[in-house]
Amino acid sequence: MAQGCYRLTVCMALTLAMLTGMIGMTAVSAQTLFPNPRCDAWLKMEKSDRLVLLNAILAPLNMAYVTRIKPAVDIFLKLDSVEPAFVFVNDYCIVNTNKQAIEGMLTYHAQLVK
Repeated sequence: MAQGCYRLTVCMALTLAMLTGMIGMTAVSAQTLFPNPRCDAWLKMEKSDRLVLLNAILAPLNMAYVTRIKPAVDIFLKLDSVEPAFVFVNDYCIVNTNKQAIEGMLTYHAQLVK
């Protein structure tokens, strides 16, 4: 009985260690899914790369907002292009070179849906 309990304890400990490792790997993967450039780096990126990143952040952010808040009108969806967001984030980064570009994106979305 004691030997079976020992095996069960070891098995549970190994399973816990494995799950903890997998969770840690998932967190690292999620953090590196999209780059999070500082504003000074953002301003040096190619415009096409900045537009891809901008869309990759703002589209799911807005989807989450619309799903959760359920506004009468989806203002972000009604935009003709992401150019206003692009200009906003660039201007934000020019003034705030030590901050992250994503902060400019979040600020833009918050002001848009206000």
